[in-house]
Amino acid sequence: MTPTSTAPISVEPGSPGETDSAAFAALETAFGDTLKDLLADYVAMSDEACEALQVAAGCAHWQEAARLALKIGAAAADMGFRPITIAARNFADATYQNTSAHGMRNGAQMVVFEYERLRLALQSRFPDFVAAGAYSVG
Repeated sequence: MTPTSTAPISVEPGSPGETDSAAFAALETAFGDTLKDLLADYVAMSDEACEALQVAAGCAHWQEAARLALKIGAAAADMGFRPITIAARNFADATYQNTSAHGMRNGAQMVVFEYERLRLALQSRFPDFVAAGAYSVG
């Protein structure tokens, strides 16, 4: 077992870690010992971008919010975290479809929600990593 490997964990159906287990396993196989460094960079960038996304959405700066959501989604796609990518794309698409301000705020919240789910999965899989990391977005 490598330093980044963990013992197999049982994931309850419907829990935040359920959908990400396959992504984590693929990442551990592909990146091995460098995985925690990659995840630390991803979390730091996403924490900052999620906070800025919430500010932009709160001020109804939809173009900036869409840019931030796509930044979060692109980084998530690189790591194999599809739910975040899908939420980000849906939100960005909504900016061009005359969606109401209420719908736009909900879309931004979905991006942050999916990222929070990932953080919970990270906390479950790597407790020391996330505990030492950042604040909770939301």
